[in-house]
Amino acid sequence: GLAMERGHVKVDDTLRTSNPQVWAPGDVNGRSMLFHSAVRQSLVAAHCIAAGGQAVDRMPFHAVPMTVFTEPELAHAGQTAAQAEAALGANAVAVMRYDYAEDSRAQIYAETQGFIKLVFNRQDARLLGAQIAGMDAAQLIAPLALALEQGLGAKALADTVFPHPMLSEGINKAARAFKL
Repeated sequence: GLAMERGHVKVDDTLRTSNPQVWAPGDVNGRSMLFHSAVRQSLVAAHCIAAGGQAVDRMPFHAVPMTVFTEPELAHAGQTAAQAEAALGANAVAVMRYDYAEDSRAQIYAETQGFIKLVFNRQDARLLGAQIAGMDAAQLIAPLALALEQGLGAKALADTVFPHPMLSEGINKAARAFKL
């Protein structure tokens, strides 16, 4: 049999199970039950299998974006402030917020209800998580998931030139609010 965890097949970040000959990408492992995550998990497993079982690829479970297509849209990747504070301590976490009300594009479309929240490790400025509520949240979470996966921080996001007038400028402005 295979090791189980909370009713799902237990896997490592290469999607390998307790049986070294079995990989279990997708919903069966219960780690991230989203279509886009299952696609990436399948690729990770395929790469490792094709390499003779070597860990040549890993699933970045910590960076998988989650979205809710409601009015307003919601999006999340990484840790919330509460999760980061529980793991690192309240003084080790900085939360930067950008309100849509400040944004030119949101004002043009009269969609000023919303925010971008970035959670940083105060010590090394690394991005730990992001939450977005408002217009285009599902689109805006993608570069933040990339930043999480690549271990980028406030400086990389603050130094990136985002087009104007776009809501993505809020990512840049929230990152610049972090005191490097």
